[in-house]
Amino acid sequence: MTIGIERYVLFDLPVPEKDKEKLRELVKENFAVLIDYWAVDWNYDGTTFKSQWQAIRGNGKKAKVVPTSITEPWDAGRKYTVAVRVVDVFGNDAAGVLQVET
Repeated sequence: MTIGIERYVLFDLPVPEKDKEKLRELVKENFAVLIDYWAVDWNYDGTTFKSQWQAIRGNGKKAKVVPTSITEPWDAGRKYTVAVRVVDVFGNDAAGVLQVET
């Protein structure tokens, strides 16, 4: 199973006006520059998110753009509830849940 982030949108960029256009250009080229980290719970129980995989941007010279997809082997004939959590470089948190039957 491959799961990923197809887009990430912020309605307002919380940066000084003079930096907004440059940031918009970077985001237009690759939206993932906004993502600090994202994590996946492959067996979400509906209550507690348990990170079983994560991609982290890093800090300083080690900072990189996170990958926007991950492939995980799954057992056939099962139902999965997958939760994804995304945190952007400004601290905003977003999440989604998907039910998949293999």
